Amino acid sequence: MTLNRLTLEDVIAIKLELASRTFNGKFYGFPLWKALPYIAKDAALKFAVSAARTKQEAISYLGMNGMNLKKEMERYSTAPLEVIEAIRTRKKYAIEKRVDPEDYNH
Repeated sequence: MTLNRLTLEDVIAIKLELASRTFNGKFYGFPLWKALPYIAKDAALKFAVSAARTKQEAISYLGMNGMNLKKEMERYSTAPLEVIEAIRTRKKYAIEKRVDPEDYNH
């Protein structure tokens, strides 16, 4: 089965199952239920920032204003869109020129 056929809920369940294997199927002491809203918001923010081409587009994806986006990016330690765009540019250049992206600095 391909990943794009799975629901978001299925992907989360699989990821939790894989993570629990590290701890022999136990999450003792980890408040999973309480942490889920934080985890989901962090994932949505990471998606919006990485998928958006502009800050306005990320704001639109999330249905918030610019001040809220900045505050949430700080709360969840998400890289600013300018940093993400610089990384994309470096990778694109590296692929085109067949060089290591780490060797290319603006």
